[in-house]
Amino acid sequence: MYDINNNVWVDPELSHEIPRWYHSAIVVPAIPSWKYFVFGGSIGNFEEGGNRTTSRMTDDAYVLDIPDIKNMKWYPINIVGERPKARESSALFYDNNDSKLILFGGWSNNWLGDTYSLKVSMITGPPYAIYNITPNMGPLTGKTKVLIDGDGFKDTNNIIVRFDSHSKATSPEVQGVFISET
Repeated sequence: MYDINNNVWVDPELSHEIPRWYHSAIVVPAIPSWKYFVFGGSIGNFEEGGNRTTSRMTDDAYVLDIPDIKNMKWYPINIVGERPKARESSALFYDNNDSKLILFGGWSNNWLGDTYSLKVSMITGPPYAIYNITPNMGPLTGKTKVLIDGDGFKDTNNIIVRFDSHSKATSPEVQGVFISET
């Protein structure tokens, strides 16, 4: 992996209990850290360069959070609903608008032409992150300006800031003002 912060190549200690090949993979931008998704492929134990007769195709999915190259760990993804057939060599895309992984085709003892989607918004999160709000509390009367620090903010004409009060059924909203992406 290339570490852009330190301008060096790093060989991370990254294991996935069982060797995997011919899987589909994609790196997805997310805030605060990018995610690396893998789906399917063939798994099994064999000597490098040896015969793969003990391998089998799989239909599992995993995600790797990439904030810290030295402490990476794979997390399984629970696929809800109809599962794609176990396969290898499929195409994997990311739909940024709907936060979905799109899986197309692949090989499962014949070439497949099917398509599946998997919503991953709970993993990738929204396109922005809030790190701090100053002041973090204010008077019940309102009318206190707040500064929201974060990342990924966009300059649009429709910036809405919603305040939550556990004692009221509704959450008041006010028009926000864009200052910068952070």
